[in-house]
Amino acid sequence: MAYFLGRDVAIGLTTEQPHYALELDSGDLKIAGHADNAYDADKVFVARRKDVGNLAEVSKISIIGSASASDFESTAANNKYILVYNSAGKKYLIWFDEGTDDAVKPAGIDEDFDIEVTMSGGNNVAMATTLRAALSGNTTFAAAFTVSDAASGSDNNVIFTDKVSGTAADIVRGSGFTASIVTVSTNTDGTVSALADLPKVKMTDITGVDFTFGAVDEDINYFGQRTALKAEIKNEVTLSITKKKKDAGFSQLFNEARCGIRATSILTSEQAEGLAESGVEMDNNLNRPFADVNGSGFGYRLYLQLMAGTEVMTLRNMCITEYSITLNADAVQEETIVFYGNVKPLIGTVLDDDVTTEADF
Repeated sequence: MAYFLGRDVAIGLTTEQPHYALELDSGDLKIAGHADNAYDADKVFVARRKDVGNLAEVSKISIIGSASASDFESTAANNKYILVYNSAGKKYLIWFDEGTDDAVKPAGIDEDFDIEVTMSGGNNVAMATTLRAALSGNTTFAAAFTVSDAASGSDNNVIFTDKVSGTAADIVRGSGFTASIVTVSTNTDGTVSALADLPKVKMTDITGVDFTFGAVDEDINYFGQRTALKAEIKNEVTLSITKKKKDAGFSQLFNEARCGIRATSILTSEQAEGLAESGVEMDNNLNRPFADVNGSGFGYRLYLQLMAGTEVMTLRNMCITEYSITLNADAVQEETIVFYGNVKPLIGTVLDDDVTTEADF
């Protein structure tokens, strides 16, 4: 158990969903960001995970003037591909066909998503236009990136802007390509903000913080052996926050959204923007939800800043387990919210906005 007294302590809170927040609208708790209730920063009660970012990653593919469509065809051995990473670390593989149906998807890349693009066009601008159209028309790529060029359809560049601001990602050119065919570069690195610059994320009126981190062990006894084995089963993370009560927001979180926001239709970690209201819902599961191979978007992300710019602890996929209100002798009401999780905390100098993967649980 650790109490942080007399230090530069600050607390931040977001949902685990990158595109969906919780808002208080006339005292009513609602999900913000879906097609039936647009995101309104003035009503935000619990911000989105991506709100800790201040810059989105911008990457660029440039097709060189001497290149032809035949220079792009992927085979099993030529390593002609482009790999784009999004802020969640997912790998988006782009491979190419000249139109002869002889192309083979590169192997051993361990991509999360891929698209085969049939390259065509008599010059580099036409080929870039073909590539932009193919990627923009693919729902998986369009959910993660905004694809554009630098000159409204008359440029040889294909520019990817990550739809989630924050973590720096990457773009990789397969070794089969040379700089005379295609180049790749990062125009803008994704970055996150300091907690002091995030009024929608930073919690106010905090009067007490209690953080506990440990592990749940299980004793295993083997027949004929006197010594028992202690096996670690899971991490145990608890954060108790006491603050002055100024509205019914946290009371409603406890009653309606203990485990944050969950997806109802597609991947929890890669939930697309602007779905219909039926695509997401508040999760009040009394049992902790589970991660799957696609990660997990359930629960809340808390940022415990111990010293500004020096120590920031990121607590992922935390659910609310307890809530209470106390009335002090001076008639000031305080509320205590207890969050519980079993994902190992991350410690760094900045807020961490990476998606939680199955391996993290």
